[in-house]
Amino acid sequence: MGNKLAKLGSPNRQSDKGTTSLKRKRLQDNDSTDEEEEMHTPKKKRLPSTSKYIYQKLFLDGENSDITITASGKEWFLHKVYLSQSPYFSCMFNGSWSESSSKNVVIDVADPNIDETALKITFGSLYQDYIFIKPVEVVGVLATAILLQLEGLIQHCKELMTDTLSSKMVHIYYEASQMYGLQELEKDCFNWLLSNFLANKQDQNFLKNISIDLMTRLVVSPDLYVMQVEVDVYSQLKKWVFLQENPSWDSTAKNLTTDAADYFKQLHKENPSECFLKTEKGKLYLPVFCKIRWQHVINDLASLKLVEDDKVFHLAWIQPFFEQQWKKMLTIEQGRDHGPDDVPEEDIFNKNCFRCGRALPVEGDYCWRWVGYSYGIDLLVSYSNSLISIKRNTHSQLCPGAVSLHPYRKLKVASVDEKGRTTTDKSTVLTRINLLQDTEHVVMLLDKKFNMLHIYIAGTCSYAVRQEEHVVMLLDKKFNMLHIYIAGTCSYAVRQEV
Repeated sequence: MGNKLAKLGSPNRQSDKGTTSLKRKRLQDNDSTDEEEEMHTPKKKRLPSTSKYIYQKLFLDGENSDITITASGKEWFLHKVYLSQSPYFSCMFNGSWSESSSKNVVIDVADPNIDETALKITFGSLYQDYIFIKPVEVVGVLATAILLQLEGLIQHCKELMTDTLSSKMVHIYYEASQMYGLQELEKDCFNWLLSNFLANKQDQNFLKNISIDLMTRLVVSPDLYVMQVEVDVYSQLKKWVFLQENPSWDSTAKNLTTDAADYFKQLHKENPSECFLKTEKGKLYLPVFCKIRWQHVINDLASLKLVEDDKVFHLAWIQPFFEQQWKKMLTIEQGRDHGPDDVPEEDIFNKNCFRCGRALPVEGDYCWRWVGYSYGIDLLVSYSNSLISIKRNTHSQLCPGAVSLHPYRKLKVASVDEKGRTTTDKSTVLTRINLLQDTEHVVMLLDKKFNMLHIYIAGTCSYAVRQEEHVVMLLDKKFNMLHIYIAGTCSYAVRQEV
């Protein structure tokens, strides 16, 4: 019995042995293949950086130096082969100059922005393939790179300055751009100020560093993001003057509004016979205040009252604007103003249009109107689902005025990051639209590139009117058309609204 079982079981054992042998062979084949692959697979291991070694031994330690550079009161033990990357030194070493054979060269540094730190970073950049520059150091490095004619480093500095624009650095970068003729950087800085001059409510200390000339450029620009209307430019200028006269002031943006108002009240209390801009201290700022578009300030009663109470300047100085606006209103109300036939020249439009804007801090639906008398027109602006539209509203105002509105308008929208830097913007061309009663016009569609968390909307607008005739009576055939007397009596009443 046992033998039979043994005989029955023996084929299975032989089969198992055969299977095991096959598996072992396959494993051995696989091991051979893995070994082959391993032999041809490179192993990654981080070795000490050649660039770092060169920077440490040759630049920092000055080993095997063949030339000594003296600049800004410090000696630098360097190497001609590395310095020759700079056209400044290449020309010096290879030309017919006394320095070409000298082992000691003195560089006379006249630029106050070039210091020891800037020299170290710039010289060091010739010994390594990467560089780290802090925003507070970049102007000095830029100045040194310009001196040594290092175009790659100059470009890197310009890109760094553009990428790190903020309320703390914008005035430094702007001054550097003018000093070194960097037009693109100057434009970037100026555009940052146009966007944030009124919109940046959190940190307004940057106002301390805006010069009178720069402020004049900002106030006169048609591209200024005015939040909300023109009188806010006036209010911001008061804060700017206060900070110019009190540079040590350091508090919150909320307190700045109150402290600036108290400052001008105190000045008037001390000298009630003179307005601020007529004093020796205030005359410096007069050119800036003259650039405010006063014709669009005096069309709102609350704004006019604010200006009158501040005693910053004499209302008599803007008397021509009162006369101009009054005549314009009468001309429109009496149907004498037909408006231009064609779209006005952009220079004329930019000079005379009123500026208004709105900041949208979070995504959502918005609807608003800008304050001020717009010749009886109730103009609504709305934002919803990335659409910006304007509408002449008459449902809530049954008698909006005697004109049909033909606004000439431009619209500009910018999406900004937390530093106030514009990430995306979009604008329209100067366009004429016909706003009939309760007619809504879509003026812009924002695409997905816009960051919907921080959007600034800036509009510029100028009104033109179309002459309209209103039928008040129809005379029938009984009237003798040869002799007709028409007499009218009228009384005006103002509806008080809360």
